[in-house]
Amino acid sequence: MLAAALLAGDAGLRLGEVLGVRWEDLDLVAGRLMVTRQIRKGVEGTPKGGRRRSVPMTASLMSALKALPQVRVGRVICSATGEPVAEAVLKHGVYRVCRLAGGVSEILCK
Repeated sequence: MLAAALLAGDAGLRLGEVLGVRWEDLDLVAGRLMVTRQIRKGVEGTPKGGRRRSVPMTASLMSALKALPQVRVGRVICSATGEPVAEAVLKHGVYRVCRLAGGVSEILCK
C-alpha cells in the first residue's frame, strides 16, 4: 500500500489512475511514469482530461516501486496474490493514510 500512497501523494495521481498504472508505464531509470489510463468502477478509460501525461517520480516512490515483490508485468498495484486491487480497498487505504497524516490531509479526506 506504500507504493499506492506514494503514487497518489508524491506523483499526484488520482485513485483511478493509481489503479491503472502498469509496469510498462514506468521508467525506473529515468524516474518518470506515463499516466495513460484510469480505472473507475471496474472500467478502464482515459485519464481525466482525456490526455496522457508524463510525471516525474520522487526517490522514495522509485524505491517503493522497486521493492514491490510482484512480477514486473501487468498492473503495479496488486494484492499479495497478484490480483488487481479493488477500488474500494485502495480508497480505504489512501483515506487511512490521510487521516494518519493529520492536519490539512484530514480535511481533504472527508
